[in-house]
Amino acid sequence: MTAMYRLIAVDLDDTLLNSHKQLSPATISGLKTAIAAGIKVVPCTGRPLPGVHATLEALGLEGDDQYVIVQGGGVVQSASGKIIAEKFLNHQDYQDFSTFAASVASNGIDSNVLTPAGEVYTADRNISRYTVLQAWENTAGIKVREPQEMPEDFVIAKGMLLGEPDKLAAIQPQAETEFGNRFTVIRSMPFMLEIMPHGVDKAGA
Repeated sequence: MTAMYRLIAVDLDDTLLNSHKQLSPATISGLKTAIAAGIKVVPCTGRPLPGVHATLEALGLEGDDQYVIVQGGGVVQSASGKIIAEKFLNHQDYQDFSTFAASVASNGIDSNVLTPAGEVYTADRNISRYTVLQAWENTAGIKVREPQEMPEDFVIAKGMLLGEPDKLAAIQPQAETEFGNRFTVIRSMPFMLEIMPHGVDKAGA
């Protein structure tokens, strides 16, 4: 029997994964049935590849002929790590984000940036639980660095503004005014505002 669909691209958090950030047995069974029928299953997520390894392993997706959309659509790569397409923010973009993040820190907003490899960098000395949660989900450490410490070739996948939902909502218009014409600004979660390369999103990757 010929499969009606050739590819299923599906979001992870709050969609494919349950409230415990895990795949349920029923989900694994259903997706493996699709895979066995020759349908490509492509996980899509704001996480970097290391944060998707558990999902890929559970579904048996490996090698250069299985694919994943990560970094919110900024990177398309194979399950083995081969880059198919990528789009990042350059060093000046990183500096501009850092300047803005410092300007809203007094409003109770924390910040960090995610590198193409999935590393989490922050200039915050008092690291928030949101940054810790993000690093844990991405199976990454947290590196505390001032922007002026970073080399000229330092690029980022995205910048993250983090805080209590009401505090984040208060500064969101400022972020959209500052970055809206240059970058993609997305409120991906109640406590998270992402600044990504212009035109980047999971649906359009």
